[in-house]
Amino acid sequence: MFVLARPAFDDASLAPPWLRPRIYSRHNFANTGLWLSRADAVSYGGVSPTAFGIVLDVGLIKVLQTLESPFLILYHGTDEANYENILKHKLIPTVGQLGYGVYIGSFWKACRFACRTQEYVLRESPLVIRIFARNLKTRQYPSAFPCERKDCIDHDMIWRRGMAGQLLPGQYSDGKWITKNEEWVFNSDDVLLSDAVRIDIRSVNKPHYDPYQRNIQIL
Repeated sequence: MFVLARPAFDDASLAPPWLRPRIYSRHNFANTGLWLSRADAVSYGGVSPTAFGIVLDVGLIKVLQTLESPFLILYHGTDEANYENILKHKLIPTVGQLGYGVYIGSFWKACRFACRTQEYVLRESPLVIRIFARNLKTRQYPSAFPCERKDCIDHDMIWRRGMAGQLLPGQYSDGKWITKNEEWVFNSDDVLLSDAVRIDIRSVNKPHYDPYQRNIQIL
């Protein structure tokens, strides 16, 4: 088994050295394990629960489901060149389909932005960061569209109300896809950076982007 369950810490300053952010490899998993929580037992993207895209053992999933956790476990994709700056300044809020805030998502959503720029150009050094997000009350979309047919769904900054916004896979009435992989928006104060992994760009579909690809590998 490549992972170990470890306790959670609400305050990053209280976390022991092994919980502070680092870039992991598959080799690290085999030798030192990875902190897991109940939130890792949640399935996204139509596959069994995963950690960094690695499917978890059924027995381990059952153990995780017995734990308590104040977090959601989500991911953020970027280029490795941005990693040190993110550690120093945290994730910077941006404007997206759920308004202004920090955008994180399922592992598969994070791979999209790790492996490709906003314009879908392949990156040279894709990195996915694991995030501990506060388990806040979540407002889900597309349950309703406050602004009718517009790509920007929420304009009142969900996180200012102490909530998180979740964008579910779905389509507009005209058939245009909103998203094909889950994503969330949070206040930057409600997310805590965990570990990161490098993506094996050789495992990513090229030249075309496939939002349903589920066999992306980590190095």
